[in-house]
Amino acid sequence: MTVSKQESFTVVIPTMWKIKYLFAELLTRLCDHELVEEVIIINNAVCDTPAFDILNNDKINILNQGSNIYVNPSWNLGVLESKCDKICISNDDIIFDTTIFDILNPIINEDSPVYGLHTDHDNYFSDDKSSVYFSTWTGEFDPNGFGQLMFFHKDIWEPVPSGMKIWCGDYYIFNLGILKNKYPVLIRNLGWHTPKSVTSMTYTSEYWDNDHIAWKSWFVDKFNYWVDN
Repeated sequence: MTVSKQESFTVVIPTMWKIKYLFAELLTRLCDHELVEEVIIINNAVCDTPAFDILNNDKINILNQGSNIYVNPSWNLGVLESKCDKICISNDDIIFDTTIFDILNPIINEDSPVYGLHTDHDNYFSDDKSSVYFSTWTGEFDPNGFGQLMFFHKDIWEPVPSGMKIWCGDYYIFNLGILKNKYPVLIRNLGWHTPKSVTSMTYTSEYWDNDHIAWKSWFVDKFNYWVDN
């Protein structure tokens, strides 16, 4: 079956190869799905690139970086280089039920909000999986973790500001939707699993402080207020 680029997905994944076995499983599942046209890997640790057979798959496009450009600039680069209208941004340390591509394919268009994972529970290995459903954000959910898995149309993307390197990119995308009156939609009861933050845990508080300053500056500029957590 041939799927047009208007009806297929580019998946963007930054990596430093910190958890190789899980990433290999994710890549295999993505390449096996007919709605995934391409997987763009932003390779921020070229010297650590493993010799995985899956990396030779025709769907995979590896963009090697001379040095680590960090996760949020990697998202910007991946979306810029993508072939497809529909984008998925994923962590490299997560596996998830790829039927979500089938569910979202008829829903996502240039007028859609961003859809992101609700991280209320990790149920990939559970036998008790409810059907996937969606809920529009109404203020009850802290978007921390939203950026582990997101889906949107390329036309709504605005690059993450350059001051945010590692953290706060998901907060930016989440609140950009609110600013445009396209309230983010939470993906609920999707089967997924992650050890979470395998790469970002290695960075010092200096990175968090700088990213948070840039995030706060953007937020105050757009919303004219700030509430300290």
